[in-house]
Amino acid sequence: MNFSIKMKKAKAKTAAKRRLNKYKLKTKKAFAKRFRVCGSLRNKMFKYHAIGYRHLNRNKSSRNLKAKRGLFLTNKADQKRAKKMMPYFRRRKSLR
Repeated sequence: MNFSIKMKKAKAKTAAKRRLNKYKLKTKKAFAKRFRVCGSLRNKMFKYHAIGYRHLNRNKSSRNLKAKRGLFLTNKADQKRAKKMMPYFRRRKSLR
């Protein structure tokens, strides 16, 4: 057997080993703190709370507070970005 044929086989083996190493993707913790995953099994949505409604709500009307209660990411581009931020969001039941 030629030396070059042996080298080709060895390189193919190491290339195959390299393909098997898959790394875990990290969840963006800031995103996970601000958004919750909700919806049915196939139609997952990202729910968030509007800013500025954690405290100092005495002077705000109830209508104003109800209007900002549960907002969803509706834009497809935002949903795509959200899925990248939370790569394993399908496996989790909730993010409470």
